[in-house]
Amino acid sequence: SDYMFKQFDTCETIATARANGRGRGIFLSSLISIILASLVPVVGSFIAAVPIVVMTILKSPNIDPSAMSVPTLELTIASLYATVTATLFFMLYSRVAEKRNMRSLGFTKINAIKHYVLGLIIGLVMFSAIVGIGVLVGAFKFNGIAENINWGLLLLVFGGFFFQGMSEEVICRGWIMTSV
Repeated sequence: SDYMFKQFDTCETIATARANGRGRGIFLSSLISIILASLVPVVGSFIAAVPIVVMTILKSPNIDPSAMSVPTLELTIASLYATVTATLFFMLYSRVAEKRNMRSLGFTKINAIKHYVLGLIIGLVMFSAIVGIGVLVGAFKFNGIAENINWGLLLLVFGGFFFQGMSEEVICRGWIMTSV
């Protein structure tokens, strides 16, 4: 176990977090991490969902609320983009409350775009391999390419996952892991 902690000491992100942050005990850091990482994304998603639910109610004012169907695609897109708020919160919290710089969250300027694009390509290859294997073993059936693709909506969803993925990395790897 001593070897494991020496490995963490050589990690640049954790070393930067230690150098810039306030030292807290493991219990307090864990408690703050659990509370903030659970609460902030939920509140952000809730705030993003309220306008969609209100618009659904306004479209059909005479419908019974228990029979109402809230559009799930719109809620999904709103929740994906709501992760931007959570990311900004953790960046601000790290900077103000923990006195850490953005490098301690994993933000670097060195080849950032190149690394992000490479990650996108690797992810695309991995997902394609999973789908390809699924088709080969009969778990999925390929029926051809749909003719009525809404490209704008597809790009909107893709953009949402772009922000959601970044948020996951910032919150989990950049903030929780280095804070605890």
